[in-house]
Amino acid sequence: LKQGRLFEEVERDASIIEQESSQSSDKQEAHAVRQGSSPLQPRQYKQNKKTEPGTSKKPLENKECYNCGRSWPHSGGRSSCPARGKKCNACHRLGHFASLCRSTHKTVRAVNPDSSSDSEEHVCTTYAHTQAATAPPRVVIEVNGVPIRFMIDTGAAVSMISSNSLQGRLSRDQLSKTSMKVFAYGAKSPLSLLGQLNVVMTYNGSSSHETLYVVSGECSSLLSFSAASRLGLVQITYSVEEGVNRLTPSEVYPDLFKGVGCLKDFQVHLHVDPQVQPVAQPHRRIPFSMRKPVEEELERLQSLDIIEKAEGPTPWVSPVVLVPKPHDPEHIRMCVDMRCANRAIQRERHVTPTVDDILAALNGSVMFSKLDLKDGYHQLELDEASRVITTFSTHAGLFRYKRLNFGVTSAAEVFQDTVRQVLNNIPNVLNVSDDILVFGKSEKEHNDALRATLERLHASGLTLNVSKCKFYQQELIFFGHVFSNKGVQPDPQKVSAILKASPPANASEVKSLLGLVNYCGRFIPNLADIAQPLRKLTAKGEVWDWTDKHQDALEKLKGKLSAATALAYFDPGKAVTLIVDAAPHGLGAILTQASEGDTRVIAYGSRTLSPVEARYSQIEREMLAVVWGIEHFHIYLYGTKFHLLTDHKPLVSIIGNPHSLPSARLERLALRIQQYTFDIQHTSGSSNPSDYLSRHPVSCKEKFRRMESAAEEYVNFVVSHSLPCAMTIEEVTKATQGDPELSLLKKTLNQGQLGTSWKKTPIQQFSRVAPELSVSEEGLVLRGTRIVLPASLHRKAVQLAHRGHQGIVKTKQLMREKVWFPGMDSLVHKEVKSCQACQANTPVHHRDPLPILQQPRGPWKELSIDFAGPFPDGKYAMVVVDDFSKYPVVSILHTLAAPTVIRHLRIIFAQFGSPDVLKSDNGSPFQSDCFAGFAAEFGFKHHRVTPRWPEANGEAERFMRTLKKSILASSVSHQEWTVELQTFLLAYRSTPHGSTGKPPFDLLFGRPMQNYLPTFPVDAPPSPAHTDAQQCDARRKAYNKWYVDTRRRTKSNQFRVGQQVLRKQEKRNKFSPYYDPNPYTITKITGSQVTASRNGKTTCRNSSFFKDASTVQAGHYEDQTSMPGIDDEIVPSQEVPSQAVPNQAVPNIPRTSTSQRYPQRTRQQPGHLKDFVCG
Repeated sequence: LKQGRLFEEVERDASIIEQESSQSSDKQEAHAVRQGSSPLQPRQYKQNKKTEPGTSKKPLENKECYNCGRSWPHSGGRSSCPARGKKCNACHRLGHFASLCRSTHKTVRAVNPDSSSDSEEHVCTTYAHTQAATAPPRVVIEVNGVPIRFMIDTGAAVSMISSNSLQGRLSRDQLSKTSMKVFAYGAKSPLSLLGQLNVVMTYNGSSSHETLYVVSGECSSLLSFSAASRLGLVQITYSVEEGVNRLTPSEVYPDLFKGVGCLKDFQVHLHVDPQVQPVAQPHRRIPFSMRKPVEEELERLQSLDIIEKAEGPTPWVSPVVLVPKPHDPEHIRMCVDMRCANRAIQRERHVTPTVDDILAALNGSVMFSKLDLKDGYHQLELDEASRVITTFSTHAGLFRYKRLNFGVTSAAEVFQDTVRQVLNNIPNVLNVSDDILVFGKSEKEHNDALRATLERLHASGLTLNVSKCKFYQQELIFFGHVFSNKGVQPDPQKVSAILKASPPANASEVKSLLGLVNYCGRFIPNLADIAQPLRKLTAKGEVWDWTDKHQDALEKLKGKLSAATALAYFDPGKAVTLIVDAAPHGLGAILTQASEGDTRVIAYGSRTLSPVEARYSQIEREMLAVVWGIEHFHIYLYGTKFHLLTDHKPLVSIIGNPHSLPSARLERLALRIQQYTFDIQHTSGSSNPSDYLSRHPVSCKEKFRRMESAAEEYVNFVVSHSLPCAMTIEEVTKATQGDPELSLLKKTLNQGQLGTSWKKTPIQQFSRVAPELSVSEEGLVLRGTRIVLPASLHRKAVQLAHRGHQGIVKTKQLMREKVWFPGMDSLVHKEVKSCQACQANTPVHHRDPLPILQQPRGPWKELSIDFAGPFPDGKYAMVVVDDFSKYPVVSILHTLAAPTVIRHLRIIFAQFGSPDVLKSDNGSPFQSDCFAGFAAEFGFKHHRVTPRWPEANGEAERFMRTLKKSILASSVSHQEWTVELQTFLLAYRSTPHGSTGKPPFDLLFGRPMQNYLPTFPVDAPPSPAHTDAQQCDARRKAYNKWYVDTRRRTKSNQFRVGQQVLRKQEKRNKFSPYYDPNPYTITKITGSQVTASRNGKTTCRNSSFFKDASTVQAGHYEDQTSMPGIDDEIVPSQEVPSQAVPNQAVPNIPRTSTSQRYPQRTRQQPGHLKDFVCG
């Protein structure tokens, strides 16, 4: 109590001193309000918190409300504040006035020492009048074990805390006096300090002894730059003067690679089917020798807040299986058998990026990074209702997961969608399966995306596994494609299993091979003819004899199968099937997809068994094939439901039945694939296409595909140790002494014999350089300053010079600097040419002589077809070029499926006719059965060019380059390329082609094309065909005129310009008059076309639409049902008056006293009445 009163007296004295000072009327604060925080609650509310026993509570008197500016507290309570519900004109938020808006805030920028003799420091604050400023960072730091929220200000040199923040948190007896003076920006008097505290500040495991200065009143706690640096909160990581620097994530974001994170403000809910009866499985006894490691693992998981003790009723209980860690056998990894629980957990459906999406996003990128979340599932917290189904039993009791655990059937979809939401709106970032891909078309673009991604992950509370992350990669293999700065290429690993398969050894293996070919090669043309030599080997009584023709047929089949598979795209939205098989010495797997009723192979896989695996029982080998096949194609199968086919029927009951009790090895293998969702089916061994791959596996030393990097390191180790060691002078001296040629050469040189006398001797090859040769004191032969090597060291010297795998010229230059021997250039050439590593990475620029192709017999006889795209809008362009006239036809497609291509070709053939030959590449639309049927229907020959050789389809490829240039130009000018395409085609078709010298349109249609430019008419004699057509047309038209005029008894109209007429009108209903009662005046007659006007409106009709109205009396009638014609025009009438009257009619038309209803005709007396007098 005494300490509390002392503390109040100190505050009261400081308040009096502050009132008597000459401090500016504008109150200065040494803290900054975080922009975007809600201003609804005044900061004074913090003073209402309860204080610790033994401390006093300062009354709230003469305070100012931070929302309305009036005295606080209000008489009517918080609800009576005038600013309550009002909108601020500055930040447009509710609850405060603009004059007190804190979004225009003060930010501590720097601390400068004062020039006075006292111990003073200026805390300079500036006003940031912007709504878009980044909110200052705030962290919770333990001060002497008490959590307090601080704002980090890198410009401040002292750390401060308000006196109100100390109430109920820190002991006041630790407060000591200070002579330090702290000034706010622009203030003339220092802030009121009550004293200082020497405390221990702790953040994320880092501790530091710091001094806190206590400010009277209420303000935010401020953390200085030095204190933030010592606690690891601030680091200088990047300088703008350095340009584009590569980011070191582990140094910039050290917390991002520590421990297992947890996504903030997010919980996963598992949808459990209530109709499924809960199952509490029996506890599986844990051996006494493993109980201590289990207890240590349970304590570790509890300390990481991953699991917790299960309390209360537990309807779901699953057993655990203990597996020793691969690199630490003394420690174990616990796997929960969730097979029973997964029957009740319902899967969630989320959109997964397709291969086309990935290709469009990553195409053109030159830098890549792949991020891996540390124990990814464990970073997502489960809600309370979802934890019950994860309960598992141990000897230490029942536990349940607080985080998403491995083995949950819906974990993959949930994890994929959650990570997608975390990384939303970050450009150049893509998460597929359990990988996060960062890419960029430049290193700067990649750096920006990587930095934004790491910032987002760090802010979300997630952590990464640094050992599995790959940063700044120039090549990325993903979804069966290789992305690099060279573009997008198919992954050669997709077809390595089929290309490296060994030949069959007997007729049974040939049958297995043919089964694979028939299943996977249904799109291969002439398959029966290619496989015929192999099929003969399976005939009954045929003697086994594998010859060159059989080997050639096998290689052709391999090439056809691999080519079709390399072009196949994986679509996550279509059904996926995995076919596996195990043989005594190998495993095989084939991944297929169904598309439009057909099955296409996505990838092949096979590997040999290790000596230990070869001793497994058959069922264990089959189970190993299932596990290996799923993990081998993990990128395709993770997060999607697929079908699994095996020819071992017992596996169906073991994998499909969670209550089965298999052996320990089978159980551990089954637990490795419980995170995948699939249904298993049995197929007969004779119809299993992966049988041949398992019997002829690809030899591989790695046990699993994910250990591929370790295998690569081993290969590099072997290669590096296979290189020769460095060559020493002593070694050369010893070898020279034992070389008979150099010994004779030294003796000859010491005797001073001339080189001309060396002919027909063993040293004759040295005669041309004899003047340059000498012998050193060590007994070495020198050519100038270069050592002449003995024959025993020639090859070793070349190998040493070629260690860097330089080319022939560079290797020669390196050797010429140090050594020499006869035939050195030829040996270097031979060794470099035989270097396997160099040959595998040296492109061959060989080109065959350009052939001269014969021009087709005429237009539209031979066509070339190709595709361009996809363009940014996802569309494709199908180009068909006439090889004779070079006339192009371009169709816009939304997909390259064979039915779509055929539909557009039907339209083109309907306009121009079908060709004799259609030339294309080996794209998937042209290898389908429906396209072959389409070719047979129209009777043209389909010619596919050589694979991987676009020059063979030169006409289409050359036009494609021009077309793409036009489309790129339209995108630069911000125009729709589909619209500008027609403008380009009009110009291209009417421009003389460089090959023919004639416009394509002229050659195809036999006439010039009219375009935007004027054309001078040239009188050319018509062709005989045109003349015959004109004459035939004239005769037909004359006959039609005679026939129609005779049947209809037609006659010419008698209308004249200026005559009044009635116009026939469209009948809107049965009461509408036949003619418009208001007359028109004829203004123009052209043949049978009559133009009339009325009241400024002009109409044009055939003469049959008008009738004479010269006898109609003047008047105006309104027909409510009549409407103007769609081709009538409102124009000012200058030829006739606006209103027609009878006396304005043509004067030579006779007028009668009575109007006649019908037009009159000339009446003539019939011939048979000529002898009679008629009245």
